[in-house]
Amino acid sequence: MPRSLARPQTGTMVWYYAAAPPATAPIAALVVQSVSGEGSQGVGGPAPTFNLATFAPATGVMTFAAAVPFYYGARPASGAWCTMMRVNENLAGAWPTQQEALEFAEHGLTAQQKQAAGEARVATAAAAAAQTQTNGNGGNLGAEEVAPHTVTRTTTRTTTRTAHRP
Repeated sequence: MPRSLARPQTGTMVWYYAAAPPATAPIAALVVQSVSGEGSQGVGGPAPTFNLATFAPATGVMTFAAAVPFYYGARPASGAWCTMMRVNENLAGAWPTQQEALEFAEHGLTAQQKQAAGEARVATAAAAAAQTQTNGNGGNLGAEEVAPHTVTRTTTRTTTRTAHRP
């Protein structure tokens, strides 16, 4: 596992894009060597570069990609590039952000359908936030308040019996 979720090291799986802006969904790639480990992750300076082993999605064939720039929090103007994997895979043709993937997914909806979908997302997020605040799991309680909780500990003991025959 990398030391930082925003910076790969040798052995880390990353997303590889053959072009910018992305024309396809990301391809899995393995960092096999840090070529220029110094850099600012593509923000305000040269991006660090890595040698990658990319995996073809249809066949699983591995291909070498040399000196691929790494971007996280920034976007390259053109060319091949890689970034850390995200929780949700972006759609083909979309940058790896939730908003652009959402816009790409909703491009065929009417304005009324988009409005209804947005209201449903807001309601779901509000319900989840309210539940978090009331159940003591991650709420923002003050120093004088303590959320009620129960701690349950269980111990499992395994014993093996062997039959002794005289």
